[in-house]
Amino acid sequence: SLSSSSSSSSPSQKPRVLTHDHSPQATRKLLAMLPPPFLETMVAGDLRKLDMVSREANAETIARSIRETSRDIVRKSSLRQSISAALTTDVVKVVTYAYQKFSKYRIE
Repeated sequence: SLSSSSSSSSPSQKPRVLTHDHSPQATRKLLAMLPPPFLETMVAGDLRKLDMVSREANAETIARSIRETSRDIVRKSSLRQSISAALTTDVVKVVTYAYQKFSKYRIE
């Protein structure tokens, strides 16, 4: 959770500074705010892994995991859209659409 040190707006005082609690409990609380289907995808259906992630991961690995989970979810949706389009649209348009969609999701 975020907190800030309060100060007035006078120039003689220091500006307000935001701090973040990086404890496993705070991380677990923030992760728990994500939608349940997203969390289940993130931990491969085993929500017990969420406690391990919040204890052992750092901000960078959690951010990477959230990005990869988002990418996987969007990729699946894009694949369904491409298949649906393939059944109802010109093949050239489908190939062009699929290339544009999936070229965005290359892992960097």
